[in-house]
Amino acid sequence: MAVAHTIRATVDQYRPEFERAFRAEWATAAARLASIAPSAELDEEVGRLTARVDRLTDLLAENGDVEAILRRLRAEEAKLRELRERRDALVAPKGSIPPPPSGENVRAYFEDVAGTLLGSPEGAREALSTAFSAITLRPVGRSYRATGWS
Repeated sequence: MAVAHTIRATVDQYRPEFERAFRAEWATAAARLASIAPSAELDEEVGRLTARVDRLTDLLAENGDVEAILRRLRAEEAKLRELRERRDALVAPKGSIPPPPSGENVRAYFEDVAGTLLGSPEGAREALSTAFSAITLRPVGRSYRATGWS
């Protein structure tokens, strides 16, 4: 109970840092999800084919064998269209990655730590001892002083 009281007393002090860390972690997870989009491989292939089509267009402007280059250019453009259609079909609809929670929700998550500790003191003791085994809490008046972390 004293640990929960101490945590409640320090919520305001650590909440801004917690919110920054929470939002940074959220942004990292969202970026990771975006980077492994199902269309990533097709995006690379579209880039390669676009470069090939550009080279063929340049050849067409510089070369006299227009018919052969035109045939090849049309074939590459057809492949490119097909790849773009496949990629567009795979792209996740906008909004599939949920927006980060509001500041009020983040605050509620942080403040609920004390409520969770009070709700299950035995489970809280076990979780805290596992996560913070090197930290020692020493009674100081009506609160505790934490020692043992860097």
